[in-house]
Amino acid sequence: APLYARIMAAYQEGDMVTAQALQIKSVKLVQVLIQHGVLPGGKALMSLMGAECGPVRPPVRRITGEQRARLFQQVESLGVLEHHPALALA
Repeated sequence: APLYARIMAAYQEGDMVTAQALQIKSVKLVQVLIQHGVLPGGKALMSLMGAECGPVRPPVRRITGEQRARLFQQVESLGVLEHHPALALA
């Protein structure tokens, strides 16, 4: 949500360059989630942020520890969660 709040704030301030750059990050974040499965990837990111949502239910498969680490690395490289202390643990 902080990313989208920053997009909206930049837009409302008339800073289209920043709003567009942040929107591109948002699109890339969604692409990463699609790579890992939106539900399992989203739940993994939520747990990283401290909101444990529980496991996915069949027929959806959980992501492996290796996939989870890759997901966190990809999201961290986007810089959308870079200030979250839990990333140091990933």
